[in-house]
Amino acid sequence: MDVALTMVAEVGYAAVTIDAVVARARASKTTVYRRWADKRALVAAAMGTGPRAQPFDVPDTGSLRGDLIAYARALAAVIDGFEGRLILGMSQAVLEDAALRASVQERSKRIAPQLDRRVLERARERGELRSAEQPPILGEVASSLLVYRLVCGLPVDDLFVAHLVDDILLPALRHGGGPAGP
Repeated sequence: MDVALTMVAEVGYAAVTIDAVVARARASKTTVYRRWADKRALVAAAMGTGPRAQPFDVPDTGSLRGDLIAYARALAAVIDGFEGRLILGMSQAVLEDAALRASVQERSKRIAPQLDRRVLERARERGELRSAEQPPILGEVASSLLVYRLVCGLPVDDLFVAHLVDDILLPALRHGGGPAGP
C-alpha cells in the first residue's frame, strides 16, 4: 500500500497500474488481486493507512497573529510535503469517483493539522476577538490556497504564510468574531 501511495504522489492516480505497483513492491500479482479487486480498491485502502495526525498544539505566542503563523506553518509543511503531492496525484480521480473522493477527504482530516479552538479562546481572553467561534470555511480557505501554491509551483514560504495570516485568516476571524472593545 505504501508503494501505491508513493506512486500516486509521483505520477498521479491515472498513471498507476497494478503491474507497476507489483513490480516496485516486488510482490505477487496474485497476492495483490486476492486482497484488492482493482487499482481503485487498492488505492482506496491505502488512503486509509499511514500516520494519524498528532494533535497540533499551537504554542501560545502571546498574540492571535503569532498563533496563526505557527498553525499556518504547520499546515504548509504538510501540504508542501508528501501529503500535498498525494492529494494532487488524486485530483482527477476524485472528480470522477465518489468513493476515492471520500477516501481523500478522510485522509485529509486525519493528516492535516486543525486550528484548535483553544487558539481562538486565548485570543478572546486577550481581547483580540469578541468570539472564539471559527468560521467553518476558514480551514478550507487556508489549505486551498496552500494547495494552489503547490499546483502552480509557487513558494510556500514565510512571506506567503504571513500574507495568508495577515490578509486572509485574521480579517476572516475578525469579521466573524469581530475585534474586541468599543
